[in-house]
Amino acid sequence: MGNSYSLEHAHAEELARIVERLKEEHRILQQRLQHLLERMSHLLVTLSGTEVDAEDVFQSLLQEACDFMAQLEAHEAWEEQEAFPFFAGLAHSDMEPGFTMAGWIIEEDHKQAGRMLRAFLEQASAEEGPDRVRMIKAISLLDVACSMLTEHLTSEGEMLLPIADRLLQRRDGRQA
Repeated sequence: MGNSYSLEHAHAEELARIVERLKEEHRILQQRLQHLLERMSHLLVTLSGTEVDAEDVFQSLLQEACDFMAQLEAHEAWEEQEAFPFFAGLAHSDMEPGFTMAGWIIEEDHKQAGRMLRAFLEQASAEEGPDRVRMIKAISLLDVACSMLTEHLTSEGEMLLPIADRLLQRRDGRQA
């Protein structure tokens, strides 16, 4: 028989709202990541053509990556200002200590993925070396960043959402 925790109605509603927003934002971010990966594949094919065509596609990819980074940063700011403090409050109330470890892992993932995206943007903007070499280096960095972010979004969902579901189930009097 599991522990019987009480989750106040107001907290449960807030938790449900946060979980829904997390799911929706993660879905959108994952779609954008998939689109970036498709654009990278297109660029690699284009690189075998003329350099002018490749540069146009590369600039388009760079703009999409910048837009994605802005969206990701807004998502991370919301998580850090609203979602994670709420989860931390639940962890500190001894209702669900798993949030503490999950939060630390997620924060570290955010930092690492952000560094990779910034490295891509720096490489993409570099003035050094032939354009094709610069583009291929930048694409490699973006590919790693997208892989890291895909894994991050998946693991964040796998860590936080089951804990949140258990809390909501306990509130409703069901066994977790």
